[in-house]
Amino acid sequence: SLNSSLLDIWIVMFFGILGFFARRHGFAVAPIAVGLILGEMVETNLQNSLKMFDGDWWLIFTQPLAVVFLVLAFLGLCGPYLFQKLTNRG
Repeated sequence: SLNSSLLDIWIVMFFGILGFFARRHGFAVAPIAVGLILGEMVETNLQNSLKMFDGDWWLIFTQPLAVVFLVLAFLGLCGPYLFQKLTNRG
């Protein structure tokens, strides 16, 4: 522990056990780690965007780049399912 704190050791043990069970049950650990690392940056930037647009969510989506990223996120999440449904029909 860098801070000589018992809490740091408990946190490391908790995440180690969590990672062990995630791997054991087939979860990919890398996307979870990336999500934990980038989650704070996304939250901070969303807060900044909402401050710029006075808390109005719809004004964010009037920006073309935001719409492009929203469509890409939708395709990334739902694209494989939709592709599978379309290819199994034929």
